[in-house]
Amino acid sequence: MILTTILVVVGFCFGGVVADSDRCCHYPISTTTINSANVTSMNFKCVEPISLKCQNVNSGVVKKIGIAGFKDRSDTSKYTILSVSEEELVEKTMICSPSTMWHLEEKPEDEYLSFSCAYMLQDGTWFFQ
Repeated sequence: MILTTILVVVGFCFGGVVADSDRCCHYPISTTTINSANVTSMNFKCVEPISLKCQNVNSGVVKKIGIAGFKDRSDTSKYTILSVSEEELVEKTMICSPSTMWHLEEKPEDEYLSFSCAYMLQDGTWFFQ
């Protein structure tokens, strides 16, 4: 009886730790970009919201700015432009969901693995940083 109780308690303790670590999210912004975020990858604490700022520093070349979401980190040709602005700055907050994917605060139904600033050139093509 005592052994059973010990096994149950140990199972709950370690089971809880595993379940919590499964809910930890990876940092969703590439550290090699010029994006500005309120939390760096070094200071990221598992599931905290991240605010990403993208700025148009070359308005003569860039027509619009936005934030792109990627569902596959290895294929950056598959992206979705999630937010677009003709202003100089766009800022959005990303939230990690329990499935360890991310979404924009106002669009919880659309989940992505990573995000990047997106810049539309005058010819209508997008590039990312």
